[in-house]
Amino acid sequence: MTATIILTGNLGKDPEERYTPNGTKTVEFSVANYLGHDKDPNWYQCTAFRSIADYCLTKLHKGNKVKVIGKLVVNGDFLNLTLIDWPEVFIKNEQSDEEKPF
Repeated sequence: MTATIILTGNLGKDPEERYTPNGTKTVEFSVANYLGHDKDPNWYQCTAFRSIADYCLTKLHKGNKVKVIGKLVVNGDFLNLTLIDWPEVFIKNEQSDEEKPF
């Protein structure tokens, strides 16, 4: 099953650079999405490709508030979000709650 979703939350760790077998750069990072103050977060593993991967690698850091738009793939108990090569990652500015798009 796949669906396009908008996910907001906090980065769990700095993005990690990887490469596919054919040499395409990818970046993986996790986002915690909180549904309530007293509940544990839902964790989403995100994978970005090409120019989005470059952006994520240089701009995203552990703890950043982000909004991510991508394809959700449910794989057993895991929630994976795949970001294709278009501008769909936003960093939220904590001072003004303004979003800075890719």
